[in-house]
Amino acid sequence: MVFIVSNSLAQTVVSGRVEDAESGLPLAYATVNVDGKESTVTNSEGMFTLKANKGSKLMVSFMGYQAIEISDLQTDQPLVVKLKAIQINLDEVKITSNPAKSLMDSAFKKAYLNAGKRHYAKAFIRQLSSLNENYTGISESFFDAQYSNFAILGWNPTQTRSSKSEKNISLSNFNFISFASVGYLSTSVFATPLARNASEIYNFKVQGYIKDGEDDIAIVECSIKDKKSQPTIMYFEGRYFINTDSYNVSKITGFVRNFKLNSGGPVKLEIEDSPMEAIYTKSDNDSQYILKYANLNVNAKIKYAGLLGGGKLRYTSQVFILAEQADLSKINYNGLNAASKDVDILKEVPYDPNFWKDNPVIKRTPLEDKIIEDFEKKKMIGNYFNKNTP
Repeated sequence: MVFIVSNSLAQTVVSGRVEDAESGLPLAYATVNVDGKESTVTNSEGMFTLKANKGSKLMVSFMGYQAIEISDLQTDQPLVVKLKAIQINLDEVKITSNPAKSLMDSAFKKAYLNAGKRHYAKAFIRQLSSLNENYTGISESFFDAQYSNFAILGWNPTQTRSSKSEKNISLSNFNFISFASVGYLSTSVFATPLARNASEIYNFKVQGYIKDGEDDIAIVECSIKDKKSQPTIMYFEGRYFINTDSYNVSKITGFVRNFKLNSGGPVKLEIEDSPMEAIYTKSDNDSQYILKYANLNVNAKIKYAGLLGGGKLRYTSQVFILAEQADLSKINYNGLNAASKDVDILKEVPYDPNFWKDNPVIKRTPLEDKIIEDFEKKKMIGNYFNKNTP
């Protein structure tokens, strides 16, 4: 965790680690903000990186913990941020006769009223694939995003790079699945517990309460009642984190169920599980809570894979909203649906090695850095079809 001084006047690439003050364990997906503008989230190992000017104000926050503000940022030493957990007692929050159902109903009503609102932002997506624990591919793209509280509706890649080994298995609809499952409001493609009459399908139970600053957050477990109630489309099962006063949804964590991946060639996949997590924060432009970060992992067995010999496949997709930008509403977007072919969009974006060299991206784990380094040494980094730029 170091500070690296760039060629820009007084500008620094700030890197660090966020951890629990008591246990020392990393806090994955904590929010790190500079001067209320540029922001990022920590990776699975609690690490982050972003640009800042000397003298900037750094704000670090994580649900259930006391936020920390670092003013007049000057240090050139490694940065470790320790956050203290906040405890909350059940008698500190208002309890109704059926608090879980009441919270979910109120959250649905609010989300439904805001469903027509569109937001626009600069965003970033990283996808990794591995076969039998060996990484076989990586793709990273900066893109302009049009999104709502139920999905990313459109995208325009502006910078992209990708690499894959000979054993990589391509999934033609993974971007669609990633973007369709980032919202908290139910749709005709991805069913969630925030839907009209959701209690006919889901069981709701309050698992506990945590603090988020001054706000009380209820943790509601949402589980399918039985197989007869199970939706026929993709659906969510897991926990919703709901503000007990405003009914905003600030986080969901659980599993995406009942979807199929489209793979090329003689490959058939049997999904084992697909854990996911998404974090939502207040919009810069209104009071609505919108996507900040989402992570989806897909673990599958290869039932038949020709020369690949079968095995276990893992796909990971990470979506980051970097900065809201209202003027992006003026451009046209590539729509997303189950028949979308990401390849046709990505192949039109040229690979710019200087961009990737000069611009920090969302902090990778050491393992992810090694993957990139290995691909670069083999000259396998380029655009979607590995057409490297000299």
